[in-house]
Amino acid sequence: MHLQVETVFEESEYTIMLKGLVDYSTIDQFSFHPPEQTSQITLDLSEVEFIDSTGIGTILSVIHYAGERQIGVEFEGLNDATQELFETLGVFKIMEALLRERC
Repeated sequence: MHLQVETVFEESEYTIMLKGLVDYSTIDQFSFHPPEQTSQITLDLSEVEFIDSTGIGTILSVIHYAGERQIGVEFEGLNDATQELFETLGVFKIMEALLRERC
């Protein structure tokens, strides 16, 4: 399996659509270079089949990047397993902490 990454930039929103496996064997296919005018990053995970700790680390890198630049982050298409994994690993708490720092 592999990872497909599609991006769209529209009206200051940078959307990243991930499809397939987000793991140690595919993460090199993910590059993150949002335009400077970005004010919102949306990660669409609706077609992610599997994500491992390397993939979670990459997601956290996006969150930290956004936090440093005062850019909002949201997730779309989280299935139940990914939602539970994000909750267990504290991904949402990290986002919350970064959001508080922005205020």
